[in-house]
Amino acid sequence: MAIIDLEDKIIELVTKKDHSEFIFDFLQVYDISNSTVTRLKKGNLNKATHLGEVHLKNKVFFKEVTDGDLFKGFSKVESEISKLSAKPRYIIITDYIGLLAKDTRTHETLDITFVELPQYFDFFLAWNN
Repeated sequence: MAIIDLEDKIIELVTKKDHSEFIFDFLQVYDISNSTVTRLKKGNLNKATHLGEVHLKNKVFFKEVTDGDLFKGFSKVESEISKLSAKPRYIIITDYIGLLAKDTRTHETLDITFVELPQYFDFFLAWNN
């Protein structure tokens, strides 16, 4: 997908009423293969152990927060990740109102509203090499 199309695709994702497939659709925007995403959905590649979490080795650790405390969820995930030998490139925590993200290699972070995500499409470009 061309870089100029990324923002438009992410706008479609954040404006959907149903976000149950958000992380899978988001990964596909960044050209993570369909087979990888399918296996992740089925649980074959998901290294996470808790409901509402998705961990794709070396790529992402995603956590859906339902109590509205993004920072608490973020701290918990960072603590879990610190114990792993193969760390994900990105941590993403959201309640679909706000979104926190961290690039674990560059240590850059995002603290934005969910609808602002398309404006920051370039934050996740490392997935595209």
